Amino acid sequence: MSQVNRIGNKFFQALQNLRSIELLALIVLLFSVTLISCNGSKAYYKRGFKLEEQGFVDEAAASYYGSLQRNRNNLEAKIGLKKTGQQVLNKKLEEFTKARTFNKKRDGVYAYIRAKDYQKKIKAIGVTLEIPGYYESDYEEITQSYLSDLYNEGADLLEQGEFSAAELKFKEIGKFDSNYKDSDVLKNIAYLEPLYKSGLDNLSKEYYRAAYNDFEKVMDRDVNFKEAKELHSQSLELGIMTLAVVGFENASRVRGLDKQVTAYSLDALTSLNDPFLKVIDRENFDLIIGEQQLGMSGVVNEETAVEAGNLLGAKTLLTGTVLTYNALEGKLQKTNLTGYESYKTKKTNSETKKTYYETNYRRTSYSKYQKKNTVSVSFQFKITSLETGEVLRSKIIEDVIEDVMVYASYEGDKSNLFPAGANGVNTNRNARNELERLLNGKKTIANTQELSTDLMKDLSYKLSADINNFIKTEIK
Repeated sequence: MSQVNRIGNKFFQALQNLRSIELLALIVLLFSVTLISCNGSKAYYKRGFKLEEQGFVDEAAASYYGSLQRNRNNLEAKIGLKKTGQQVLNKKLEEFTKARTFNKKRDGVYAYIRAKDYQKKIKAIGVTLEIPGYYESDYEEITQSYLSDLYNEGADLLEQGEFSAAELKFKEIGKFDSNYKDSDVLKNIAYLEPLYKSGLDNLSKEYYRAAYNDFEKVMDRDVNFKEAKELHSQSLELGIMTLAVVGFENASRVRGLDKQVTAYSLDALTSLNDPFLKVIDRENFDLIIGEQQLGMSGVVNEETAVEAGNLLGAKTLLTGTVLTYNALEGKLQKTNLTGYESYKTKKTNSETKKTYYETNYRRTSYSKYQKKNTVSVSFQFKITSLETGEVLRSKIIEDVIEDVMVYASYEGDKSNLFPAGANGVNTNRNARNELERLLNGKKTIANTQELSTDLMKDLSYKLSADINNFIKTEIK
């Protein structure tokens, strides 16, 4: 029991010593940082003192400020900044007075703001500079006069149709007083009016998407601005493309591909989130029109197209055909390759009698396996107008997907295996890395059924992307 106590005491003594060392290191670190800061503060103070002696007041104030940034307790720097900083502030106040005297309202307003900002900056470092009280009332007077000018200028620009320039005037007013008269209302008008007029112009030109976007921006700021809400809905109603999707045909020898492509295509199309695309799927389509009415051979005559358009309210019809489909399940190929396995032999130095190990290599073999599965498809789709029977878009999409498996297998210790070179073992690092990649290569491969599913999804997304571009081109 006493032995356990002795061990415990030694452990706690060691822990206490460790904590003492860590504490000492922390104290040294803090002292070093403080010393560096103090030295930096003194250097900045000396620089400021010399600049002040030479009459460079602004530069001297900046140096004193830098000194206090490094050591807030540098009393000499505080005294220096109090003196030179006040001189800098007075010059800024003189700029304000001069601008006010010559009725340069904007210059005066911003000169005083710069003076106040400088005062706040110096106060934050621990030095207080003085601005006589009468400056504040002078500033308020010139500011009110300046805001009145801005308001009148903005109102005039609004009447002249210079909306962007007017908006800038009212925005500037808002920086000083967000409740100044009705400047906030006029600022919104200056922003909204050009958008509203652009929407009306685009609507008259049948640029329904552009009009829709204009009115949407208007509504984002003010949903009740004029007739923006009604015109926003009207733009969508006039421009929307209703796309009826019937079941695709299958000209390949593999059953079920048509249904698979149809399902994935519907999913991809509905995920586009384009307000100008409305998709009617086969189920809803067949409720209104039987296959015998439409003629599922892909030929849509004008009479049937008009009838379909009237019944569905659809403008376009999407049809498609899986033209070809090929699935190639590759064979697993095995190749036996020569390699070298390293091993160590114990040796003794004849002179020093010390033992050491020598690396040697013995010839061996390992196997490389590889396999590739490939699936390809070609698909043709058509977009036909249900108002005129015209084929608006026709395209063949060809797609291919493959998966490759390549790896090596070795029955011995993989960490000792080296590739073979032209003259025996190849110890080159790059060659060894390539062999390691083979030994750790993936040993699984997607079958053609899995690849087929991925291919149909990819095909459907390509189809939806093409249709999306087509709709954006048609509905500007």
